[in-house]
Order: sequence, then structure tokens, then C-alpha cells
Amino acid sequence: MFLRVARHTNNLEKIETFYVNILGFERLGGFQNHDNYNGVFIGKSGLDWHFEFTESNDNVNHHPDEDDIIALYPTTVLEYNNLLENISRNNISIITSKNPYWNQNGKMFLDPDGYRIVISPLRAKNIIAKNQSSKSNKSMNILLETERLILREILPTDEMAIYRLDSNPNVHRFLGNNPITTMEESRKYIDHIRNQYTQNGIGRFAVVLKETNEMIGWSGIKFITEPENNHVNFYEIGYRFIEEHWGKGYAYESAKAWLDYGFNEMKIQKMYASANKENVGSIKILKKIGMQQVSEFDWNGIPCYWFELENK
Repeated sequence: MFLRVARHTNNLEKIETFYVNILGFERLGGFQNHDNYNGVFIGKSGLDWHFEFTESNDNVNHHPDEDDIIALYPTTVLEYNNLLENISRNNISIITSKNPYWNQNGKMFLDPDGYRIVISPLRAKNIIAKNQSSKSNKSMNILLETERLILREILPTDEMAIYRLDSNPNVHRFLGNNPITTMEESRKYIDHIRNQYTQNGIGRFAVVLKETNEMIGWSGIKFITEPENNHVNFYEIGYRFIEEHWGKGYAYESAKAWLDYGFNEMKIQKMYASANKENVGSIKILKKIGMQQVSEFDWNGIPCYWFELENK
């Protein structure tokens, strides 16, 4: 059996652009002036289904229900992340689903006709080798995988997760006690990180729990261009997690992956890190991945330990 899902629209060109250029489907064919109808077939080559969108002189008045949904399941994590990037780059807003299931298992947005679409990662496979980078034609071209985690670039659509992370005073206890208070600050923080990707080719990455596809914090390598402890232009390893995910080994697991990547793929000669002298947990993690405590220094009035590790 072959499946065709047909829908009439008031703007055929906009619909085609949305489904082909943003969602990555193919234009399989089309027709003009077929009994006063124009149309396009959109789908994927070789599959036994496709969409048909048509346009005529009759005005369409859509009334989609909140539970009328097209659910799309990318087959790889990279495909899922690239779709989210396309959505963000085209200023398409993520919306809240009436059905909580989709809020937990995907991202919902509207197509040009106002119909709800969900992109879900539930069937996305991690096809990259453990702790290795994956090449792509887009974005940062880096995607790491550990036993329990996916480490991907931070996207504008991560603004809520960043807000949950950095609005918690407990998270900022050893960071100067300056949590964010607005979503706008969360967006600016993401912009800052993504600017580092462009300028330095590296930066902090989102840590995503494989089991739930939830962003639980960030971890990664940052290129420091401002003086710190009499050093400048150096690579620093760091991490920060949402409080409910503390104490589960995620910081060590992600930091170890980034240290291996920095030494083996980026060929960094020496890795650096620092921690508040009272942050016993972070100090323990840095020592566990092999970082050596070599000195003490003052960072914005906060006594800190300085760590280094040479790539041998």
C-alpha cells in the first residue's frame, strides 16, 4: 500500500520552502493547472509515502486541533540536531504541546499553515565512534558520545535548559554568586558561547542524557583569551550541571571525553583548569581525570586552585 497525505493551502510556495529547505524533504514532483489546482509532492525518494500540497483559487481556512500533529523521527542524532539548528536559524519558535508526552520527547513548532509538527529523537541512533568527532557540512562538525551522554554544540533552542542551570543560586555558589534571572540573559549566554565556536573553533558543549535526550548541563574546552593567573590564550576544560544531576558521574564522564578529544584530536599541548578552593566536588573531578594541581591564585576575589596537564 502507498500512502499520500494531502492538504490544501493558501501559500504553496511558502509550504514547499518550509518542508524542503527547512525540514529537509525532497520535491518529488508537481503539477500546474490540473482542474484549476496547482500542487507539489514532497517526501523522500524511495519511500512508500509522501505529502501532497495543493493550491487553488478557493481560500483555505484551517482549524487544526492542538492534538493534530505530524511527528517526525530523525534516524541519527546528527540529523536531529541539524534540524533543530535549521529551525532556530529560521526564527521558528518552539511551542509547548498540549500533550506532555511531546514536551518530554521532542520539540514542537508550527508549519506555515499553523499545523503542529514534532521532531522527536526517540529513534535517532548514535552512529559515531565513542569519544570521536563526527564530520558534517554544518555547524561545529563535532559530536562526542560516551556511555551515557551525547556532547553536542549548544543551540539557541537550549535557552530553557540554560535558564534552569544558571538561574539556580546553588549552581553559582562557587562561581561568584551571580545567577541569571531572565530568559534574555540565557539567550545572551548562548550567543556568547556560539560566538566562541566561530572565533575559536571550540567552546562549551551541551551534555545530553541519552536515556531521556534531556540537556543536563554543559561541558567542554574553552579557549581563554583574557589573562588569568598570568596565562593568556590557553585551553581550559570545564563543566556545569543542573543540580538534580549532580553526584551521578556525568561531570567526570564528559570531562574525560573532552580531555581525550583535546589531546588526541586537537593536539593541545597543555590543558588547564581552575576551581574554587571550597569546591571539593569539582577539585575531585579534575584530579580524577588526571589534572595536576600546581598553584593557587585569586579570581575576582575568589581563592582558586590552578590545574595543568601536559599532553605526553
